[in-house]
Amino acid sequence: MLGAIERLRERVGDDFQQRDHYYPDALFELESWDSPISIMFRYWLDLRGGRFRVPEIDAFQPGKLWELKIPHHVALIDCSTEDPCNFFVQSHPYDIVNKPWLFGKPASGLRTGAVPSRLHSRSVQTDYQAAKACETRNLARYSRITQVVNGVFRDYTRLLLPFAGPRGDITMLASATRMHQPASRDPASFPRISVN
Repeated sequence: MLGAIERLRERVGDDFQQRDHYYPDALFELESWDSPISIMFRYWLDLRGGRFRVPEIDAFQPGKLWELKIPHHVALIDCSTEDPCNFFVQSHPYDIVNKPWLFGKPASGLRTGAVPSRLHSRSVQTDYQAAKACETRNLARYSRITQVVNGVFRDYTRLLLPFAGPRGDITMLASATRMHQPASRDPASFPRISVN
């Protein structure tokens, strides 16, 4: 199995997480053919049309997520501004399934700088900015995240896929996720993450 190229462990107050970043090739080994991440990745590749460049945002069809049966696994992030603090969530799976646990309210329309957890806010800004910067290498950002944020434990894999605006700059990210186990508020299910 391909190992993580970077491991980050962080703690802020009661929130903690471990983020393992992988080369995108790892998803072929770690994801099944029918996982939401694999399905979204194939859709993204299809939108590229065989060209070695990021697909254009105009080609993306949000309704296609329903056809692919993955709308509850994909968040859309507007990253058209320079400051990652001002990136905002266009749509979030928690809003579709009515689970506002992590943010305490619906996530759609929320700026990344306004995410209630400082740890989560900082980490998504960093990850989204890194994914946006991948445009020059034409890469996706693939990670496994184990975290407790606002008293909710989540263990999931995420693939960030960039989309280009009219001028060719990255203006949107699609964040496809697959949970490894259900989210939980039970402290007995929380992992032990040592942060040095």
